[in-house]
Amino acid sequence: MEYINGFIIPMIQFYGIVTSPSIISYSDALHIWQNRFQLRSIKAILSLVASIQKHFESHNHDLVQFNTDKNFQRIYLADYIRRLYSKIEGFKNIGIDKDLCRRVKFELIYIPSNINNNFKKFIEDFTNKDNCLNCGFLKFWHKNSSAFKKIISSNLIKEVDIPFDGFSSLKEKVILLEMNIDKLSCLKCVEIGDIIISIECPKGFQLEHTDYAFEYITKIIPFKHRRLLSESQIFKDSP
Repeated sequence: MEYINGFIIPMIQFYGIVTSPSIISYSDALHIWQNRFQLRSIKAILSLVASIQKHFESHNHDLVQFNTDKNFQRIYLADYIRRLYSKIEGFKNIGIDKDLCRRVKFELIYIPSNINNNFKKFIEDFTNKDNCLNCGFLKFWHKNSSAFKKIISSNLIKEVDIPFDGFSSLKEKVILLEMNIDKLSCLKCVEIGDIIISIECPKGFQLEHTDYAFEYITKIIPFKHRRLLSESQIFKDSP
């Protein structure tokens, strides 16, 4: 769900800006985007820009044409979003876990001649909170109750050079959720996303992150992980 919310949805929204009749070039769309949206959405489009740049360099395509030919932009961006979404289709439909988030089950229909309406319907379905009623979060909670109980009963203390606030906040939210178990919902799921990611991390996989909270969660729910430098740390350490 977070992947769709953090990458697919912003890319579809950016596609809407690029293909707007009032937008002359791809560069103009980027200028508008950086002023309108939150940091995470900007990151998503920066990754898109990097991928486009790499693609044109490796395939000897004319980047100038992409920046000025709106029909070429529309076709390329729509297909890029389709290919990106198809990569997670196999992951979320493997048939092993039937309790996956209901919001990731909406299908992105791709019909080139009607792609604008296809994208519009997908965003409407994904963002409509009525479609998230009776989701599987309560079932997920009961299924993994032992892990949540371990979080609640943990007595971890702050370690040197590892901020504790993130984990402490997550623990408080889990305690509140247990006290209001009948009010579990899609929105509550988002509040403890790091814990859910930790529980769902497949055996044999390594979770890479920048969030210090995982340093404490892994002491309660063991999984292989590696913390990467955050952007602020990289800029701080750079000359």
